Amino acid sequence: MGKENVLANSYMSDDELWDLYEDIKYEKGIENEDMDDIFQVAMLDRKNLFPNQNKNSEEKCLRNWINRYIQSIINLPSSHIGEAKRTCSDPALAMIVKIACDLDDDEIEEMGNAHNLFMSAENIQGELLEEYIAENVEDYGWVWCSGNALRAVDFCKRDGSVLLQVKNKNNTENSSSSAIRNGTKIEKWFRLKTKKNNGRPYPSYE
Repeated sequence: MGKENVLANSYMSDDELWDLYEDIKYEKGIENEDMDDIFQVAMLDRKNLFPNQNKNSEEKCLRNWINRYIQSIINLPSSHIGEAKRTCSDPALAMIVKIACDLDDDEIEEMGNAHNLFMSAENIQGELLEEYIAENVEDYGWVWCSGNALRAVDFCKRDGSVLLQVKNKNNTENSSSSAIRNGTKIEKWFRLKTKKNNGRPYPSYE
């Protein structure tokens, strides 16, 4: 069974959900204006903006929602420590490159290590981009919807007038992931796209 959206389909009124949200915050001793603004935006469109959760009650969903947001802003992407690669590299690929480029064993090992570092950096780049943007847009009325606080939304205006999904590159999502914006007012912004000059690709920044 997939995750359900209890908050989206709840029969509780907006006032009742707000009261439950405030009660849980009070119990936990949490005061966070950004989280309050995000919750208010989510309440503007409960059906589409609350993320799906594998919980069976409104209280459990709200507790989980609050915990995920608080943990995400405590454990920022820039504080994460990368982990060593857990799977082995395919030696056949190394052999192909070694022969094609006429490399010795030391050179091919160095290339493989560099490739793994690039892949590791690419895996965390999107989260680091969001953290960087968050540090620079707060004064302009934006709030970072960290911890999947809003479904398919990375940043929102505090009044909910703009919902934004951020991508590092213009080609970093497939049709199924982009379909989540269909029927919503969520806009997409990306940092990097590719242009060509004399047939050669080069980065173009938004």
